[in-house]
Amino acid sequence: MKLITKDNWSFDGGPFGGPITSHWYDTTAWFFTSKIYQPLPEDSVLVFPCPSLDKLYLKSNYTVKSMYIYDAGGRIVSELYDMPANTTHSIEIINLEKGIYILRGELSNGNSFYKKIIVGG
Repeated sequence: MKLITKDNWSFDGGPFGGPITSHWYDTTAWFFTSKIYQPLPEDSVLVFPCPSLDKLYLKSNYTVKSMYIYDAGGRIVSELYDMPANTTHSIEIINLEKGIYILRGELSNGNSFYKKIIVGG
């Protein structure tokens, strides 16, 4: 990425494409920001038992807005929404092939979590 100078500026675009170049003085400052969240305590989201044959249980101290299970190819094979905090939710996995999957969830506080799950032990 190139930096702005007083009379000329350019931006090579980085992941946004480009290049973009200007030849006048621009008083606008550009900032690219993203939210920064604190790490979750280890026991904030529990997924058990692992490995499992037919059903998983998910318990969280936070409301889970969305939860997806991905196979090794990155395809979504299961999804759930709006699971209230401090309750245990069952997730049916009996139709999944034996193997390793990734469970990804988004919490009401904006944090995301990832858990490795094993189907078929």
